[in-house]
Parts: sequence; structure tokens; C-alpha cells
Amino acid sequence: FQADYMASRLLENPAMNPANASVALLLPLVACVHHTTEDVPHTVAAVGDHVVVAASADTTTTGGFGCGGGLAPTGTSVLFVSDDGGTKFERIEPDEDRAIAKIVAFGGRFYGLASDYYGTAILASSDGRTWTEVASAETTHYDAHDLIVASDNLYAPSSAGYLASRDGVTWADHAVTGGWYNPVMAGTGDALVVGTANGTLAVSRGGGEFAQLDMPGMSWISQVVPLGKDVLVTAQASTNVIARIDLITRKIVQTVTDAGPVLVTPAGILDHDTGKLAPVTASGIGTFTDHGPAFSEGAVDGNRVVLLATDGAVGTTSGAWSVIVSNDGGASFEHAVELPTVTTKD
Repeated sequence: FQADYMASRLLENPAMNPANASVALLLPLVACVHHTTEDVPHTVAAVGDHVVVAASADTTTTGGFGCGGGLAPTGTSVLFVSDDGGTKFERIEPDEDRAIAKIVAFGGRFYGLASDYYGTAILASSDGRTWTEVASAETTHYDAHDLIVASDNLYAPSSAGYLASRDGVTWADHAVTGGWYNPVMAGTGDALVVGTANGTLAVSRGGGEFAQLDMPGMSWISQVVPLGKDVLVTAQASTNVIARIDLITRKIVQTVTDAGPVLVTPAGILDHDTGKLAPVTASGIGTFTDHGPAFSEGAVDGNRVVLLATDGAVGTTSGAWSVIVSNDGGASFEHAVELPTVTTKD
């Protein structure tokens, strides 16, 4: 079924594959499915004292053709919810068959990108426990690849363009010429920036047309994040590379190798894979130095920084996933709090 579904999506929108649809059909999504009996956490968000971690149970997969890019989780959702700033968590199996692939905080609520074999939809929740669909899979063109907050709006890019909402209820659909392959998005000021898995970067100012930027030697843009008036782009070159883009000149003004993806915090830039921190000064990104644990994802809400630590974090049981919280903008982190014991399934 998965191969048939992806075949129909390719024929509907070839932008999902920058090469050739007939070749892509030789790489059905089912080849990239990994079965597990454990919860696999993959996204975290915070609103005040409420912290929500989403995981997938039973099955996870790496999206995109050849097991790369796109939304990763499939299977039934599992949520870990804290109402005390991350001190303790409750494990919840919500009444939602789709995996919640990404969660963001917007307007005091949580919004999630839900993913299954039929496509993606956008959900909303006030407490992280009960979720309501606010944009259907048909509305997202079945393949939204990201969900972000920028300039008091929610945005969800897809292969066909992007959705935008000021209230999380009503969504405006913006088509783009040529489409995007596995897009990721960021916004700062009046600019929207989109990176794609085939290494292109495009910028729109003030709601205008997207103009492509030159990214020489870089491919597979996996992350775009705002940094003041600039953006940081994580891409593949010979190694992982972070490029800082000046959106006024639309040029790369700084490149940092062997780093990324990153989380921008009030204390500086945290590298996911190493936990190292780099200061941000008027002259740019400083040197990364040892600071905290490696982590898979993170969230920032004011001075509260929440990290979803990779399993086996220092001070936790071997193989455990944990959450580490900073209440001073990421300058220091409290001890790791293990997520509740996983319920093993047959």
C-alpha cells in the first residue's frame, strides 16, 4: 500500500522527487520501515510550565526516498506531558492513530503535525493531552514537511507551497511555482526562507515571490532557523555545515563546519550532536565549546530551554530517554529527568 500511495503522490506532484518518478518507485517507503517495541521520542515543545514530548510506538520510519528527509515517525502516537516545567512526566496514549511528527507552541497552545500513510494533518491542543484536527490532510496537500512559528503566524510548507494561519483555525494556501522537495522553513521579520533536500534555498520578502539563493557545494538542507535578522542553514557538504545567511545581501556571511543541526537559545547556539555551545556576537558565531549533553531536539520558551536528550544521557539509566531543562536561557541545565518506563508491546 505504501508504495502505491507514494506512486500516486509522485504522479500528482513530481516536485516530491527532483529526479525521476519511475526511478523513485523502485525505492518504496516500506523499505525504510524499522519496527520497534519501544517509544521513540522525536519532538518537544513548551508553553509556560507545560512541556510535551511526542514519540511513536510500534513503528518508526525515515521518510523520503532512499530513507532520507521528510517526516520520520509513523505508527501510534505516545505523549509525555509535564505540568510542572519538566520535573515529572505522565505517559499518555492519546485517542489519535497518527504519529505526531512535530510540535510547536503558538498563542499559548500546542500545534502538531500528524503523519500517517494517508498524509499529514495539523492538530491543536491546549494541554498536550487532547488533540483536535484544525487542518486536514487534504488541506495540507497530503505532504506537509514542517510546522513553524514566525512573525505571529503558523506556517506549514509542503511540496506544493505552504499554508499560513494567524489563529491556528483558518489557513491560507499559497502555491509556489515548481514546488519544493522535502522543504523546511524559517521566518524572521518579513522574510520567509525555505530550504530543500536537493540543496536549494529560497527567500520571500513581504509576501512576495520566492527568489532562489546560491548555495555552492551544499546539498540536503535539513534545517533553517532564524538568528536575529539572519538565518542559519544546516546542510550537507563534505561534512555537516552551518551557513549564516544575511537576508539583506542574500549571501553567505559565515560558515561553520562539523556542526549542526542546532538550537538557538538566549545563551547562544547549541549543537545537537555534541551539546557544545557557541556564543553569538556582533561579529558572528563564536567557537563551539563543551557545555551540555548531546540531544535530539529542543524547544525554547523565553528563558526556559528544554532538551530531549539522546538515550543513555549522563545521570540516567542506560538506554533511557530524558528531558533536561534550563531556566536561565541555556546557560546551565538541571539534572536529566527520565521519561516514564516504556511499555513493551507484543
